[in-house]
Amino acid sequence: GSRQPVEVGSSRNVAISREVCQFSDLGERGGVSPPVFRKQGIEMLWEVEIRPAPNQPDREGTRVVSQCHTLGAASVREVQTARSFLIQGDVSQSVVERVASGFLADTVVESFVIHDVTTGHASVTQHSSLLNVLFKPGVTDNVAESIRAALVDMGLRVTAVRTCHKYTFNA
Repeated sequence: GSRQPVEVGSSRNVAISREVCQFSDLGERGGVSPPVFRKQGIEMLWEVEIRPAPNQPDREGTRVVSQCHTLGAASVREVQTARSFLIQGDVSQSVVERVASGFLADTVVESFVIHDVTTGHASVTQHSSLLNVLFKPGVTDNVAESIRAALVDMGLRVTAVRTCHKYTFNA
């Protein structure tokens, strides 16, 4: 079964959740609807997760660990970070892979993984916690909107894109 997001904190513009977020309507209306999953000529929801390549340092993770220690959270030993794009539309996995490798990720210094959100996935080990940081509904996600527009200009049938920052603690 799929896991629903659990909001663990928020600010005026950003919602923070501990699970994979699943959306069907990522549009401008500001609402979040139950997921719509379809295959072959019908809309799908994909997640492109981009991390530093194995031979590259995770500078953001190092920065977060340092800030946690400054705030007295000594139990935080390691943080792995990723940026993630949720892409909804009538696109196949092979198309999403081409978009990820040629447009979203710098494959010289980054690696990426594609998840079919329709099937769900567990990207957190037993001894770690995942924190997803997304814009709240109704707050403009300029990067996502620019990517959606570019993908549509490329002739892809993409209906929505959202960005997410992921933090895995004590991975």
